[in-house]
Amino acid sequence: MNDYRDKKMLEGLYLNEGLSTLKIGDMFGVYSATISSQLIKHGIPRREMALAVSMGRRNNLSLSEKAKEFINGELLGDMCIIKGSEYASSISYSSKYRDYIVWLDKVLLGFGVERAGQINKHIDKGHGAIRYRYYSLRYPELKEIYNVFYPKGVKVIPENLVFSPIVLRQWYIGDGCLYFMPNKGRTRQLALCTHCFSFDCVHRAVEQLNELGFISRHQKANNMIGISTHSISDFLDYIGPCPVECYQYKWAIS
Repeated sequence: MNDYRDKKMLEGLYLNEGLSTLKIGDMFGVYSATISSQLIKHGIPRREMALAVSMGRRNNLSLSEKAKEFINGELLGDMCIIKGSEYASSISYSSKYRDYIVWLDKVLLGFGVERAGQINKHIDKGHGAIRYRYYSLRYPELKEIYNVFYPKGVKVIPENLVFSPIVLRQWYIGDGCLYFMPNKGRTRQLALCTHCFSFDCVHRAVEQLNELGFISRHQKANNMIGISTHSISDFLDYIGPCPVECYQYKWAIS
Protein backbone atom coordinates (compact mmCIF):
# COMPACT_ATOMS: atom_id res chain seq x y z
CA MET A 1 0.00 0.00 0.00
CA ASN A 2 1.27 3.50 -0.89
CA ASP A 3 1.09 5.53 2.29
CA TYR A 4 0.51 8.81 0.47
CA ARG A 5 -2.88 7.45 -0.60
CA ASP A 6 -3.94 6.77 2.97
CA LYS A 7 -6.35 9.39 4.31
CA LYS A 8 -5.28 9.24 7.95
CA MET A 9 -1.61 9.43 6.99
CA LEU A 10 -2.21 12.50 4.84
CA GLU A 11 -4.18 14.17 7.61
CA GLY A 12 -1.36 13.47 10.03
CA LEU A 13 1.34 14.87 7.76
CA TYR A 14 -0.59 17.76 6.21
CA LEU A 15 -2.92 18.97 8.97
CA ASN A 16 -1.15 17.80 12.14
CA GLU A 17 2.51 18.00 11.16
CA GLY A 18 1.99 21.02 8.93
CA LEU A 19 4.10 19.64 6.05
CA SER A 20 3.63 21.09 2.58
CA THR A 21 2.42 19.03 -0.35
CA LEU A 22 5.91 19.46 -1.85
CA LYS A 23 7.56 18.00 1.27
CA ILE A 24 5.09 15.12 1.52
CA GLY A 25 5.59 14.36 -2.15
CA ASP A 26 9.35 14.34 -1.67
CA MET A 27 8.99 11.87 1.22
CA PHE A 28 7.13 9.38 -0.98
CA GLY A 29 8.83 10.10 -4.31
CA VAL A 30 5.80 11.64 -6.04
CA TYR A 31 4.93 15.09 -7.34
CA SER A 32 3.29 17.67 -5.06
CA ALA A 33 0.37 17.73 -7.52
CA THR A 34 -0.18 14.03 -6.78
CA ILE A 35 -0.44 14.81 -3.06
CA SER A 36 -2.80 17.70 -3.78
CA SER A 37 -5.06 15.42 -5.80
CA GLN A 38 -5.14 12.94 -2.90
CA LEU A 39 -6.13 15.73 -0.51
CA ILE A 40 -9.03 16.62 -2.79
CA LYS A 41 -9.97 12.95 -3.28
CA HIS A 42 -10.21 12.37 0.48
CA GLY A 43 -11.92 15.68 1.20
CA ILE A 44 -9.04 16.91 3.36
CA PRO A 45 -9.42 20.68 3.72
CA ARG A 46 -6.69 23.16 2.94
CA ARG A 47 -4.76 24.29 5.98
CA GLU A 48 -6.72 27.51 6.54
CA MET A 49 -9.77 25.33 7.31
CA ALA A 50 -7.95 23.22 9.91
CA LEU A 51 -9.44 25.08 12.86
CA ALA A 52 -12.99 24.39 11.70
CA VAL A 53 -12.08 20.75 11.11
CA SER A 54 -10.69 20.37 14.64
CA MET A 55 -13.82 21.83 16.18
CA GLY A 56 -16.03 19.58 14.07
CA ARG A 57 -14.26 16.33 14.95
CA ARG A 58 -13.81 16.73 18.67
CA ASN A 59 -12.06 13.40 19.32
CA ASN A 60 -11.97 12.93 23.06
CA LEU A 61 -9.84 10.95 25.49
CA SER A 62 -10.16 9.95 29.11
CA LEU A 63 -6.52 9.43 30.05
CA SER A 64 -5.77 7.38 33.16
CA GLU A 65 -2.98 8.39 35.51
CA LYS A 66 -0.86 5.57 34.07
CA ALA A 67 -1.46 6.91 30.56
CA LYS A 68 -0.46 10.42 31.61
CA GLU A 69 2.70 9.14 33.28
CA PHE A 70 3.60 7.14 30.18
CA ILE A 71 3.12 10.11 27.84
CA ASN A 72 4.94 12.45 30.25
CA GLY A 73 7.95 10.13 30.33
CA GLU A 74 7.99 9.80 26.55
CA LEU A 75 7.84 13.58 26.20
CA LEU A 76 10.99 13.93 28.30
CA GLY A 77 12.63 11.84 25.59
CA ASP A 78 11.92 11.57 21.86
CA MET A 79 8.15 12.00 21.72
CA CYS A 80 6.75 15.31 20.51
CA ILE A 81 3.30 16.81 20.63
CA ILE A 82 2.41 18.74 17.50
CA LYS A 83 0.65 21.99 18.30
CA GLY A 84 -2.06 21.45 15.69
CA SER A 85 -5.03 23.79 16.00
CA GLU A 86 -6.15 25.98 18.88
CA TYR A 87 -8.31 23.13 20.15
CA ALA A 88 -6.49 19.85 19.56
CA SER A 89 -2.97 18.43 19.25
CA SER A 90 -1.42 15.14 18.18
CA ILE A 91 1.53 12.92 19.06
CA SER A 92 4.53 12.52 16.77
CA TYR A 93 7.28 9.95 17.30
CA SER A 94 10.12 8.54 15.23
CA SER A 95 12.56 5.73 15.96
CA LYS A 96 15.14 3.61 14.19
CA TYR A 97 13.37 0.57 15.68
CA ARG A 98 10.13 -0.37 13.97
CA ASP A 99 9.45 -2.85 16.77
CA TYR A 100 9.38 0.02 19.24
CA ILE A 101 6.96 2.05 17.14
CA VAL A 102 4.66 -0.98 16.85
CA TRP A 103 4.81 -1.50 20.62
CA LEU A 104 4.24 2.21 21.28
CA ASP A 105 1.24 2.19 18.96
CA LYS A 106 -0.32 -0.72 20.88
CA VAL A 107 0.28 0.96 24.25
CA LEU A 108 -1.19 4.29 23.12
CA LEU A 109 -4.17 2.55 21.54
CA GLY A 110 -4.78 0.87 24.89
CA PHE A 111 -5.01 4.37 26.36
CA GLY A 112 -7.50 5.38 23.64
CA VAL A 113 -5.04 7.24 21.41
CA GLU A 114 -5.53 6.15 17.79
CA ARG A 115 -2.86 6.21 15.10
CA ALA A 116 -3.27 8.49 12.08
CA GLY A 117 -2.55 6.40 9.00
CA GLN A 118 0.21 3.82 8.74
CA ILE A 119 3.63 3.58 10.38
CA ASN A 120 5.79 5.34 7.85
CA LYS A 121 9.33 4.32 6.88
CA HIS A 122 11.55 7.30 6.08
CA ILE A 123 15.05 7.11 4.60
CA ASP A 124 17.27 10.14 5.13
CA LYS A 125 18.61 11.10 1.72
CA GLY A 126 21.77 12.60 3.16
CA HIS A 127 22.88 9.82 5.52
CA GLY A 128 20.74 6.88 4.47
CA ALA A 129 19.47 6.44 8.04
CA ILE A 130 16.11 4.69 8.36
CA ARG A 131 13.49 6.04 10.73
CA TYR A 132 9.96 4.85 11.41
CA ARG A 133 7.35 7.52 12.09
CA TYR A 134 4.16 7.48 14.10
CA TYR A 135 1.41 10.12 14.20
CA SER A 136 -1.74 10.06 16.30
CA LEU A 137 -5.11 11.61 15.71
CA ARG A 138 -5.72 15.00 17.28
CA TYR A 139 -7.31 15.27 20.73
CA PRO A 140 -8.19 18.22 23.00
CA GLU A 141 -6.58 16.36 25.92
CA LEU A 142 -3.26 16.30 24.07
CA LYS A 143 -3.55 20.05 23.62
CA GLU A 144 -3.71 20.33 27.41
CA ILE A 145 -0.49 18.32 27.70
CA TYR A 146 1.07 20.42 24.93
CA ASN A 147 0.35 23.58 26.90
CA VAL A 148 2.13 22.11 29.95
CA PHE A 149 5.23 20.88 28.11
CA TYR A 150 5.46 23.72 25.56
CA PRO A 151 4.28 26.80 27.50
CA LYS A 152 6.11 29.19 25.14
CA GLY A 153 6.43 26.87 22.17
CA VAL A 154 9.64 25.29 23.50
CA LYS A 155 9.69 21.96 25.34
CA VAL A 156 10.36 22.15 29.09
CA ILE A 157 10.40 19.79 32.06
CA PRO A 158 7.24 20.90 33.91
CA GLU A 159 7.93 22.12 37.44
CA ASN A 160 5.28 19.90 39.03
CA LEU A 161 6.18 16.73 37.11
CA VAL A 162 6.68 13.77 39.48
CA PHE A 163 9.32 11.22 38.49
CA SER A 164 7.32 8.03 38.96
CA PRO A 165 8.82 4.69 37.83
CA ILE A 166 6.87 4.84 34.54
CA VAL A 167 7.94 8.43 33.84
CA LEU A 168 11.62 7.62 34.40
CA ARG A 169 11.42 4.31 32.51
CA GLN A 170 10.07 5.93 29.36
CA TRP A 171 12.52 8.82 29.65
CA TYR A 172 15.40 6.38 30.00
CA ILE A 173 14.25 4.35 26.99
CA GLY A 174 14.04 7.46 24.85
CA ASP A 175 17.04 9.49 25.97
CA GLY A 176 19.06 7.45 28.46
CA CYS A 177 22.20 5.37 28.10
CA LEU A 178 24.85 3.40 29.94
CA TYR A 179 28.45 4.22 29.10
CA PHE A 180 31.98 3.55 30.27
CA MET A 181 33.58 6.54 31.98
CA PRO A 182 36.76 7.86 30.31
CA ASN A 183 40.02 6.73 31.94
CA LYS A 184 38.19 4.66 34.56
CA GLY A 185 38.43 1.19 33.08
CA ARG A 186 35.16 -0.73 33.18
CA THR A 187 33.39 1.79 35.44
CA ARG A 188 29.98 2.65 34.08
CA GLN A 189 27.73 5.65 34.50
CA LEU A 190 24.12 6.16 33.54
CA ALA A 191 23.16 9.32 31.69
CA LEU A 192 19.93 11.06 30.76
CA CYS A 193 20.32 13.29 27.72
CA THR A 194 18.83 16.70 28.42
CA HIS A 195 20.42 18.79 25.66
CA CYS A 196 17.15 20.39 24.58
CA PHE A 197 16.22 21.58 28.06
CA SER A 198 17.30 24.74 29.85
CA PHE A 199 19.78 24.61 32.74
CA ASP A 200 16.94 25.49 35.14
CA CYS A 201 14.90 22.51 33.94
CA VAL A 202 17.86 20.17 34.28
CA HIS A 203 18.73 21.53 37.73
CA ARG A 204 15.18 20.78 38.98
CA ALA A 205 15.36 17.30 37.49
CA VAL A 206 18.68 16.60 39.23
CA GLU A 207 17.24 17.78 42.55
CA GLN A 208 14.28 15.40 42.26
CA LEU A 209 16.50 12.46 41.26
CA ASN A 210 18.66 13.07 44.32
CA GLU A 211 15.57 13.28 46.51
CA LEU A 212 14.62 9.83 45.20
CA GLY A 213 18.00 8.57 46.40
CA PHE A 214 19.86 8.45 43.08
CA ILE A 215 23.24 10.21 43.24
CA SER A 216 22.96 12.57 40.30
CA ARG A 217 24.65 15.66 38.95
CA HIS A 218 24.24 18.13 36.12
CA GLN A 219 27.08 17.74 33.60
CA LYS A 220 26.99 21.32 32.40
CA ALA A 221 29.65 20.90 29.72
CA ASN A 222 27.27 18.80 27.63
CA ASN A 223 24.04 19.64 29.49
CA MET A 224 23.33 16.06 30.53
CA ILE A 225 22.38 14.34 33.76
CA GLY A 226 24.84 11.81 35.10
CA ILE A 227 23.71 9.17 37.61
CA SER A 228 26.52 7.72 39.71
CA THR A 229 27.78 4.17 39.29
CA HIS A 230 26.66 3.57 42.89
CA SER A 231 23.03 4.38 41.99
CA ILE A 232 22.66 2.55 38.66
CA SER A 233 21.25 -0.66 40.15
CA ASP A 234 18.84 1.27 42.38
CA PHE A 235 17.69 3.37 39.42
CA LEU A 236 17.06 0.32 37.22
CA ASP A 237 15.25 -1.44 40.06
CA TYR A 238 13.07 1.62 40.54
CA ILE A 239 11.98 1.86 36.89
CA GLY A 240 11.50 -1.90 36.52
CA PRO A 241 12.35 -4.25 33.65
CA CYS A 242 12.61 -3.14 30.03
CA PRO A 243 9.24 -3.70 28.30
CA VAL A 244 10.66 -4.12 24.78
CA GLU A 245 13.37 -6.37 23.38
CA CYS A 246 15.05 -3.73 21.19
CA TYR A 247 16.12 -1.67 24.24
CA GLN A 248 17.20 -4.51 26.54
CA TYR A 249 20.83 -3.45 26.08
CA LYS A 250 20.15 -0.36 28.20
CA TRP A 251 19.55 -2.65 31.18
CA ALA A 252 22.72 -4.75 30.64
CA ILE A 253 24.89 -3.59 33.55
CA SER A 254 26.97 -6.76 33.92
